[in-house]
Amino acid sequence: TMIIYRRAAQHIELVKTDGVFLNFIPDIADVTTNGAFRLDIGDVLVLYTDGLTESFAPDGTMLDLSGFQRIIPSHAEEPLLAMRDGILNDVLDWCHQDRKDDMSLLLVRRVH
Repeated sequence: TMIIYRRAAQHIELVKTDGVFLNFIPDIADVTTNGAFRLDIGDVLVLYTDGLTESFAPDGTMLDLSGFQRIIPSHAEEPLLAMRDGILNDVLDWCHQDRKDDMSLLLVRRVH
């Protein structure tokens, strides 16, 4: 699932995917489906690894996609580097710095 922060409406939109493939074969056309979406000016596309959404608080509660979605708007109006750092810091605070998996985050903001 890709996440888009829609700036005009100040809400999160989820874009369902059939999966994202990292592979070492030359052609994955038979197992993928193309799709399209639009980013309006100010919108932010959020791409992430499951190490972020599957981080656990000390009491065993998983952040999950819904918890991750709640973090994004609080940083959405910041410059991208600050937004990235803010989101990552909030997730690390959630799991008390106890990373069980990689935590990768890519943000894309449409500016024109």
